Amino acid sequence: MKAHFPYFRLAILPAFLFCISSSYVYAEQVYCQSPWLKNNGKIGGSINGGKGSFTIDIKQVNQAAGNSCSADLHIRANAPIAGQQINGSGNFRLLVNNSGSVLSGSFESAGLLGTIMQSVISSNVNGYFLKPANIINEQAASLPSQTYKADVQASVSLPSSIPISQVKVDNAFLQSAARTIGKAQPLKTQMGTFSCVPVNYTGTLSSGQILSGLPPVNKTPRKKQINVTEWYCPEKGLTMKMDIKSGSSLYSVAITYLN
Repeated sequence: MKAHFPYFRLAILPAFLFCISSSYVYAEQVYCQSPWLKNNGKIGGSINGGKGSFTIDIKQVNQAAGNSCSADLHIRANAPIAGQQINGSGNFRLLVNNSGSVLSGSFESAGLLGTIMQSVISSNVNGYFLKPANIINEQAASLPSQTYKADVQASVSLPSSIPISQVKVDNAFLQSAARTIGKAQPLKTQMGTFSCVPVNYTGTLSSGQILSGLPPVNKTPRKKQINVTEWYCPEKGLTMKMDIKSGSSLYSVAITYLN
């Protein structure tokens, strides 16, 4: 069963890619009015200092009544997994309403030993992708807890389309505790230095219930505790960097390009 975990980690990457107290010069905005959420927009980022990367192409944004909107996204990602650099891409749909957002779509990646993985992903959050909250109140000291959930159905096949494995992941999640808002401070990025606010929290990360038909496997969720700092930058309207600590391991996701 261990062979399935590399595929699972890449399958949920877009879902979790796809993932505040002083005076601000830039006026805050509701999520659907964020400056990056626009037609033909593009976001690029690095994983662990360049060991992996991702790009999000925003194809179409449709505004609805209130704070509701939708967008078509094309996501590409690569990451070192099990000693190989795995690449993948897929089309996704982002739906946003007043209480949260849903990201769903399909993702195809080149797997280990020449295999191909096709996955269908559905994820949701009682909040907003790439932004800690709908509107960040500069006077607030904290934000409520947040939960990211994802379900994945993946099939692994040879280039000849002969299936060799099927994996289903139910209810993978990241559950945060209440999040503490720190004081704004300069954050150096590849795009320059911005005034950003650290949002700190502890969380529980679960791999979800993993089911496999080829060979038959039913694996209970594995959970671990993590500590996270999201660096939210009001000028850009999104989290420009995320630092994650799990035990003695440190991980980072950073925005390096924004258009």
